[in-house]
Formats: sequence, C-alpha cells, structure tokens
Amino acid sequence: MIAKLAREWRRQRLRRAGAKIASDFQSASDFFAGEARGFTCGREAWLASGVRVMVRSQGGKTGQLVIGNRFYMNHYAVLDCHHQIFIGDHVRVGPFAYIADFDHDISASTGSEIGSAKVCASVRIGSHVWIGAHAIVLKGVTIGNGAVIAAGAVLTSDVPAMAIMAGVPAKIIKKRG
Repeated sequence: MIAKLAREWRRQRLRRAGAKIASDFQSASDFFAGEARGFTCGREAWLASGVRVMVRSQGGKTGQLVIGNRFYMNHYAVLDCHHQIFIGDHVRVGPFAYIADFDHDISASTGSEIGSAKVCASVRIGSHVWIGAHAIVLKGVTIGNGAVIAAGAVLTSDVPAMAIMAGVPAKIIKKRG
C-alpha cells in the first residue's frame, strides 16, 4: 500500500512539473532530475530502483526525452538527455547501462574550460530493442528496430535493424531472424 502511494506521488509530482506520463507509469524509487517538461513516457513503463533519468537544458533549450510504450529500465541504468533521446515501444535496458545524447568538448585550451561545453546529437532507439547490462550508447547513435546490444558494448555508430552488436567499439556479430 505504501509503495503504491509513493509511486502515485512521484507520478503526480512529475505531472505538476510538466512531464507527460501515462497513468500506469511506475518507478521503484525517485529517479528524475532536471526539466520535467522535456520528459514524455508511454504506457506500461517501469523504472527499477536506482535508475537515473536526467533531462537538462542546453543553450537555452530544454532537452526532449520521449519514451514509448512497454519500456523497462533495469537497476542503476542512466538516461542523460541534453538534446534529444527518442525510444520506441517494447524496449528493455539492462542494469548499469548508460545512454546519453552529448559528450564534453575537450578542445578548449585551458584546464578550467575543458568539459564545460557540451556537444550534442540526437539518440534514436527503435522498437523491440534490448540493451544489455553495462552497455553504453553515445551521442548521435540510431538503433534500428529489433536490435540487440550485448552486455558491455559501446555504441559509437548506428545499428541496423535486427543486428546483434557486441564489443568496444561495438560491431555487428550476427543478424536476427
């Protein structure tokens, strides 16, 4: 009973802050940081304990994080959005996975400036995708429908539909179907 009330309290708090989330959205713990008005999540989504979802502003614009229906994010995974992350339906994200649409500009000449500027590019994850434990999805990556990302893989480039990716950097090891 208390857990159910806590989930409802989190949903209502996000909605009041501008998030668009379905009535059956569930999270096991307080997970959100940043600009709630940039967060949209579909039906039957579940975020396990320890998950972090961050939507931040970059250059005066609020990031846009859009998650489809039947999304599951396992323990201690992170979504870090400064620009745009779009996630399709029926997506599963393994524990400790990290998905971000930015990295830090390291071209600055003085130590105090390194890492302060962000370089952003949209991340798009298709439907029926599985992202394994400890996988990393970097800025600008598009993952096609039905793809599987192996545990520990680091995605630096686009993933075709139905591909199975593994390695650092990730490469196609097999096609599904």
